[in-house]
Amino acid sequence: MLIRDTVVLLNLGSIRAIVASTYCYLFQPSSNDAQYFMDVITSRLQTSSKMAAEDIPISFGVEVIEAALLAVTGQLDAELMSVTPKVDALLKALPGRITPEALDTLRQVKQQLVNFESRVDAFKELLEDLLEEEEDIRQISIVTRGGEDSDAAAKLQDASSSDDVVNAVLEMEEEEEEVEMLLEYYLMRLEGLHNEAERMLEAARETEDSIALTLSNRRFEINRLELILSIAALPVAIGALVSGIFGMNLQSTLELSVVAFYLCTGLIVVGAVAVFWAIYSWAVRRRIL
Repeated sequence: MLIRDTVVLLNLGSIRAIVASTYCYLFQPSSNDAQYFMDVITSRLQTSSKMAAEDIPISFGVEVIEAALLAVTGQLDAELMSVTPKVDALLKALPGRITPEALDTLRQVKQQLVNFESRVDAFKELLEDLLEEEEDIRQISIVTRGGEDSDAAAKLQDASSSDDVVNAVLEMEEEEEEVEMLLEYYLMRLEGLHNEAERMLEAARETEDSIALTLSNRRFEINRLELILSIAALPVAIGALVSGIFGMNLQSTLELSVVAFYLCTGLIVVGAVAVFWAIYSWAVRRRIL
């Protein structure tokens, strides 16, 4: 938002316009955001015309600026409301039910919230810069109310006594306070939107961290199972080696003895279990498992 001699250059995202005390030139009026702004300003001007008929002073320029801020905050609020159900659904489903579709939705929602937060920050910074400069607020008030042709300026020029001067100055200060209060109100709305987006973004990040921890635990359990199976495979392989030795076509008296067969089988099973348990116990003591 830039202030020139007789106009205010309005640049609020996709809403760009030249605002004066009696007219407004809107750029790209066919865009959706511009159409929404036109609907807002038309409704407000209809209300203002009724107030003007009741002798309530209305500034066209201030009405246009407020309509632009209202359109921007309204669109941001609608965008935040549209993403809120997605975030709530994800927070309920995750991390208990982790699917590729849910993870992709979480990534998209996070990116959407980050973009939303950056846009809100840009508008907040704009309003904060204006509120920090009293001269900018004064210039906005003067330009949007007609500059030197405004009622307050005319009263100041036509003042014939000190009381008239004081009244004119007080009226100009009231007009500046009105602009300042307008900017502060929409700054508070933007801060509310920013805080809500930050809350949902933080919840999404916590959910993502929880998912990462859950997946890490699952990988640990898989690795642990693989290690146990590897430990079990070693004594089984040794038993297979022993049984293979006895299965060779070598002449001995053992292949004719039933007792020797059962004794050898029992020793192989007991030995395999003993070797497995020894290696498993060692791995547990060393905190490998």
